[in-house]
Amino acid sequence: MRASVQSALGAVTRAVSERLGASCWVALLSEDERSLLTTAFTTRSAELGARLGHLGAASVPIRDDWLGRALGERRSLLVPLLDAQTRADLASVEAFKPALAGDALTSLMLAPLVVADRALGVIACFRGGGRAYGRADLIMLQDLADRCALATAESRSFQRAEQARQQIESIIDAVPFLISYVDASGRYAYVSRGYELWFGRSRAEFVGEHVSENVGVEAYEHLRPMVEAALRGERKQFELTLTYARGGTREVAANYLPQFDESGRPAGFVAVIVDVSEHKVLVESLRRSLRFSEEFVGMLGHDLRSPLNAIAMTCEILLRKLGDPWATKSVQRIRSSADRMARMIAQILDFTRARLGGGIPVRPAPVDLATLAADIVAEVRSGTQRSISLEIEGDTRGQWDPDRLGQVLANLIANAVQHGCKDTPVCVHVSGTEADSLRLTVWNAGVIPETVLPFVFERFQRGSAEPTSRPQGLGLGLYIAQQIVLAHGGAIEARSSQAEGTSFCVTLPRECTPAATTGAPAGAPRRPVVTDAVEE
Repeated sequence: MRASVQSALGAVTRAVSERLGASCWVALLSEDERSLLTTAFTTRSAELGARLGHLGAASVPIRDDWLGRALGERRSLLVPLLDAQTRADLASVEAFKPALAGDALTSLMLAPLVVADRALGVIACFRGGGRAYGRADLIMLQDLADRCALATAESRSFQRAEQARQQIESIIDAVPFLISYVDASGRYAYVSRGYELWFGRSRAEFVGEHVSENVGVEAYEHLRPMVEAALRGERKQFELTLTYARGGTREVAANYLPQFDESGRPAGFVAVIVDVSEHKVLVESLRRSLRFSEEFVGMLGHDLRSPLNAIAMTCEILLRKLGDPWATKSVQRIRSSADRMARMIAQILDFTRARLGGGIPVRPAPVDLATLAADIVAEVRSGTQRSISLEIEGDTRGQWDPDRLGQVLANLIANAVQHGCKDTPVCVHVSGTEADSLRLTVWNAGVIPETVLPFVFERFQRGSAEPTSRPQGLGLGLYIAQQIVLAHGGAIEARSSQAEGTSFCVTLPRECTPAATTGAPAGAPRRPVVTDAVEE
């Protein structure tokens, strides 16, 4: 282990004092470079020791005096014999004043400690009793100063590197991961504190041990391909369930980062390992809870159909027998509410199928979309005062699920009727001019806000055209329409602008190629919090 700067320079002052029979003082610059802090002081003169003993704990300010100038100009100083003028100059440094009385101090020499033109401090020698330093003494001191400067710089660099290493190691030990360095032979060169906690062994026991010796034969059979690949210079990321010889069975996520020497050859790898056992258990528990919730909603929706059917049938019977207009209107209101609840339940069941069954199932059959669109438009017209136009173009026949496509048409047209401008018609256009595909467009003169448009097919997206009106339904209509279109192997998009109005465009292959999905398409934007939407 390297000696500290202070102990090394202390040895220097003792050696100089012994050889030259003098007092020797070494001081290093403070961090702000405004003062010299004594690092070592040794004397063989009792008188000088008495007068300069305070230098052992002194902080000498750097001023525009002989000491400051010598340090600033990076030059050595030799005073063979002190005369009156020299004594006056030396007296400008407060720390040396006590030594100037009598013959306690008669000669001195000083050399700055300099590395790469950077001053680190000074080394000075003092004599009394009329003995003078010569040129040879100064040359020796300058050589010693150069050596001390290099040693000081190196020691400081080592200390800084050691401090940085300790800080990094503290950070590594604080993270809840296993971090190790494995050398080119597959042996541990470093392990973090996590290894002690996992395996119940001290760090020293790991160093020099092969990975297989620690993890055990069974675990290493799974790890061997990863270790060998990392030692070839390949980065490996993986998850495994491993039974360790000492650490029990764990599900781990690992990242092996190869390291290379100066010639570019693999020199080992850094291993970062995380125990994901609890995470996996939590994820599985959440998955089961979510599935249970969705199954429960599906069962609830299915079971609610029976009492609703009974309510609807009773309303039909009462409407045939009642003659009172007020009673008839009340029963019609009950039937309308039951119908709306039935639609909600149907949407819940479709949503549950999409989430649990891998998508909404479709049963393709020969369909003429023009005929289907005409029937749906007629149904919607019967319940609204809005004008709805239908345009047919080209061959509109294909293989699709008629019930499901009818659901898509009904959702899109009803959405346009509810949220479009009241004084403009809703336009439905069916185009079969392409050989392999067919296009269905529903247009209205309304505008979807830019902040809402990317999310109109999100589930539970609800809103209304008027800020004061109450949202209707569950916000699943457009989501289910999208899922039905995707299940046919088609695509649906929404476009809206002040100049062009709003269009929902559906593209379908003529031959249905089921491609059911379990949610929104990959890459769909994340839904923000909104207070107005466009869908029933």
